[in-house]
Amino acid sequence: MANNDDSQEQAQADAGNNRDPATIRVGGDAWHWNSYPDAYFQASTQLFNALQDRGDWNRLAKPLLFLQRHTLEITIKETLHICEAAIVARGGTPPVRKQNPSHDLRQTQKELRDAMRAAGVEQDWPTDLDHLVDEFVKIDAAGGASTDTKINASRLRYSTTQLGAPSFSSPFYVDIRDIQNRLWRLLFATVENGRSFVFTLQAEATSAKFSAECAESNNDEQ
Repeated sequence: MANNDDSQEQAQADAGNNRDPATIRVGGDAWHWNSYPDAYFQASTQLFNALQDRGDWNRLAKPLLFLQRHTLEITIKETLHICEAAIVARGGTPPVRKQNPSHDLRQTQKELRDAMRAAGVEQDWPTDLDHLVDEFVKIDAAGGASTDTKINASRLRYSTTQLGAPSFSSPFYVDIRDIQNRLWRLLFATVENGRSFVFTLQAEATSAKFSAECAESNNDEQ
């Protein structure tokens, strides 16, 4: 993680190159100043606010829903990695999960629950996450029954399915405002202990790693 001095130096270097401000620097420390979930959530927030001001919901609903869905998916996956790090730090073995990365929200939801149970933090499970997964699985199933044959995680990205059928043939309703509010709570809102769900899991992993390092240091000294 870059510090403020690094960021100022990079800003000065970029300014000295007389680049168009819209020509961004991809990669490097600055690329990781904010997390991927936070970056996609902030993008969805700005688009949501713009649509709210203009009242033009339908025209840009697809990219907004995609940003919201992607925020949820990578939040689940990054939190899963946090849990696995906590388990390993305590000398345990994380639950086995599917070898190939999946965009299946139900699958990643199950893997996260298994990992949180193994990490001993299942009590922190947020109900908003279940609601959001249910909502996007409905979208992935084009509003129909949530069966394996109907679910397609690419419907918000492509106008047709791999079989050539329209991604969304029949209309149904989605509350975009509710989705945005639930994502905010998932990432930032405080829970009973005064921390957000994601922050709580990060603290658990950090605490576990610190405890494991202390135990290893004590063993070396003995």
